[in-house]
Parts: sequence; structure tokens; C-alpha cells
Amino acid sequence: MANPEHLEIIQKGVKVWNKWYKKYSNLFLDMEYNFRYSTPHAQDKGTLLRSNYSLNRSLGKFADLSGADLSETNLEGIDLTGANLSGANLSHSSLKGAKLIGADLSKCRLFLADFTNSNLTGANLVSADLVTATFQKSNLSMADLSRADLYFVDFSEANLIDAQFVECDFTGTNITSANLTNANLSRTHF
Repeated sequence: MANPEHLEIIQKGVKVWNKWYKKYSNLFLDMEYNFRYSTPHAQDKGTLLRSNYSLNRSLGKFADLSGADLSETNLEGIDLTGANLSGANLSHSSLKGAKLIGADLSKCRLFLADFTNSNLTGANLVSADLVTATFQKSNLSMADLSRADLYFVDFSEANLIDAQFVECDFTGTNITSANLTNANLSRTHF
């Protein structure tokens, strides 16, 4: 059962969420399972104390989370179909198996984000910072990644059919076994 107070905070919008997130920076939101509290003096960064509260994995569907700070958040398996995440910070977040069909991730900070096995069909990633992000075995068909920072991104075994990569730099990018059929690579550097 979701904690109504926590649901209320996230539903109040980005400004309220960011203020709350800064105040409780030792709290990591885990949308799939629960809230996870890290001990401030834990020697191991992985040491977590778990609460009994959970959030609905489809909470973000069609949501406006533009500009939200969701860094270091576990969003595995979440349904963010059609969500507006433009300008959001999802650095160091796990979105494995997430559903981001038609989502707006333009100008997002996705440094070291993990999208393994995610569905980003038709997603807008224009001018996003994807440096060292992982999209292994993900579906990015018809996604627009024009002018995105793609340094050392892992697209291995990804579906990139009809994706837009206009003015991108693929330096260090792994496209092993990726399907680039009909992808637009205009003014792209390899």
C-alpha cells in the first residue's frame, strides 16, 4: 500500500518534489518497490534500511515531471508512457525495463542512467546528455536523439530502426549488433 503522504508530495508537481527531495537528500525514491533510506554514515554506499511503503509503478504515466530531480532513483519497470521529463535529472538512475513510449526526455541529464531492456519507441531525446548511459537490448525505434551527447553510450543489441541521430557524435559509442535500419545519421561523426 502506498504511503498517501508520499504520493501527495509527488503529485503536487516538480517544484514541491524538488524542494522535498533536497530536504531529504538521504532518501532515495524507489518507484518499483519502496522508499529506501540510506544511513548517512554507512561505510558501504549500498547499505539501505527499507521502509514498508511502496509507490504505484504507473504513477508517472503521462505525468509532467519536467525539470524534476530524480537522480539516483530506482525506476525499474515503471510506465512513463507519454510523460514529460524534459530537463529532468535522471543521472545514475536505473530505468531497466521501463516503458517510455513517446516520452519527452529532451535536454535531460541521463549520465550513467541504465535503460537496459526499456521501450523508448518514439521518445524525444533531443539534446539530452546520455554520456555513458546504457541502452542494451532497448527499443528506440523512431526515437529522436538529434544533437544528444552520445559519448560512450552502450546501444549494443538495441533496436534503432528509423531513429534520428542528426548531428550526433558516436565517439566511443557501442553499437555492436544494434539495428540501425533506416536510421537518420545526417551530419553524424563516428
